[in-house]
Amino acid sequence: MKVTSLVLKGYDQTDTFTEAASSELLSLKKSIVVTGRMRGIAGQQQVALDPNDVVELVFEDDTTGSAGPIRLMKCFPK
Repeated sequence: MKVTSLVLKGYDQTDTFTEAASSELLSLKKSIVVTGRMRGIAGQQQVALDPNDVVELVFEDDTTGSAGPIRLMKCFPK
């Protein structure tokens, strides 16, 4: 089974990064900032995932990780 969408509590900051983050091979669909300080007051953001999409996770300590929909299901099962 693969993940077809993500629902996150955070702020959409896509407009800030779209132009700078696009290249010939990749394009930014969504950028959402999620931190512990904001989780209670931030709205929900839903992101639909296509089979070829890649999700990059950047954590507060600058640790990063990336995965496609199938890998996300393995890393974050229900």
